[in-house]
Amino acid sequence: MIVPWLKKIQFSNFIPWFLFILSLTIYFLSTVGIMNSLDAPQFALTKQIVEGKTFKLNNSKYIRWAYPDIVTFQNNTYSVRTIGESVMAIPFYIFAKSLLPFTNYPYEFGHPGITQDSKIEVVTILYNATFGAGVVVMTYFISLELSKSKYSSFLTALVVGFGTLFWRYNASFQRFSTVTFFLLLAFFVLLKYAKNNKWHDYHSILFGSSLGSVFAVDPSNIFLVSTLLAGAFFILKKGLNLRKLLFIFLPMTILVSTYFAYNSVILKDPLKSPYLNMSTKPYQKTIGYLYQIPLYQSVVVNLFNNGPIPRSTFPESFWGNTQILSSESFTWAIINQYKGIFVQSPFLLLSLIGLLLRLKNSFTFLAISLAAIGIIQNSKYVYFFGPNAYDTHYFLPIVPFIGFGFSVFLKKVSELKKLEIKIALGVTIAYIVLVSFLNGWYSNLTNFAPHVTGEHRFYLSQLYHPLASLENINANLKLLFINTFPNIFNFHILIPYFILCFLAQKLLTTHKILKKMFV
Repeated sequence: MIVPWLKKIQFSNFIPWFLFILSLTIYFLSTVGIMNSLDAPQFALTKQIVEGKTFKLNNSKYIRWAYPDIVTFQNNTYSVRTIGESVMAIPFYIFAKSLLPFTNYPYEFGHPGITQDSKIEVVTILYNATFGAGVVVMTYFISLELSKSKYSSFLTALVVGFGTLFWRYNASFQRFSTVTFFLLLAFFVLLKYAKNNKWHDYHSILFGSSLGSVFAVDPSNIFLVSTLLAGAFFILKKGLNLRKLLFIFLPMTILVSTYFAYNSVILKDPLKSPYLNMSTKPYQKTIGYLYQIPLYQSVVVNLFNNGPIPRSTFPESFWGNTQILSSESFTWAIINQYKGIFVQSPFLLLSLIGLLLRLKNSFTFLAISLAAIGIIQNSKYVYFFGPNAYDTHYFLPIVPFIGFGFSVFLKKVSELKKLEIKIALGVTIAYIVLVSFLNGWYSNLTNFAPHVTGEHRFYLSQLYHPLASLENINANLKLLFINTFPNIFNFHILIPYFILCFLAQKLLTTHKILKKMFV
């Protein structure tokens, strides 16, 4: 009775849910809460909006951790981050407060950086973990459209989710998971529905809303948004009429306007960026200052570097400016280890080959264009190395667009006729994927400690020696496990959350209009 029933089940249909649950769980268990000025300003703003109904951080305890990423105007203090991310996190903050009696501390309070606020912080970061899991699922769907192989697409989604810096940053209160998800959603809508000539008004709304959300969370991605818009005009061609254009630009304009509205409220000028008005960086007053890194050498560094950044990558004028050197991290950048994208995630080299094999496809060309624009823009950016982080996290939004090619590459390898070549390539691929996973895991393991209590949450020097003794092996495995998953004590919180996710998915697939839009 059971066997025939099992045969009817298409287990491949559960792949998206499996990827979502697995990736969200790992990201959520990897968080320690708020760490430093990379995430404190935007979390503080979420908290102030909910608790104080204000954008001001004047009385926020998080200012001590948000500094120097704050802006002061007319005796009031604000976050330099855009309002988009903080607003989107509000439901998760409220969810975290409602579950506070059932929430445990990360590290079981066994770390000097854990405070009374850590309980709410780690559950609020479900926001980032959810969008991060969404990135993994969208990578699977897009890879499936390009390669037509569920197995290749499944592995591609896993290696993008855990063989890159996504693991580290999807477990942090930072914008990269959100921005990347909406970029992928816009790309997927274009790929899925324009290709089959099924582009309707609600697809225009979804496409425009996705691009508007990207800008609302991080306006620096305007070039990626513009490229996707241009791609839509080219791919849809005659299918775009005035009505469909209106449905693209109306939601997009509403979401984009939140950025200018926030600037108007806090700085009394919609075009006045908080980033260019930080009192801690009086020399940073123009866009020109932010994009003055020599392009060629910086691109090489950001793709292939494996060591300290060469001093010559930065303009010579920096080294003679004591004000800049005293407040920036350029002197540390030429000392610390910095891995380029292809060194951090070597599977992307194979992905690039896969994309080039399908270069004639318009969507593949669009993916390569997005990746190229993102690499060029961020290589020109003065702080491309992510001061204090010294990694390529600014490049994360374009990583999946390169990663799609991995599924195409795997599909091509599986179709090879000669067994010897297939085995040799298979072993090579397995090694490269393993290195990518190890780098992804290590980047999470060495993420920042909570509440500015360390440059890293764990150092390999903390392992017990000799490593080979049985007693030390057990102790070291426990150390590595708890520092990989410091939030393991809140695993039970995922149960009610996944129930909510299942109910939301049920709504999307049963409601008449929503079903047309998403299914």
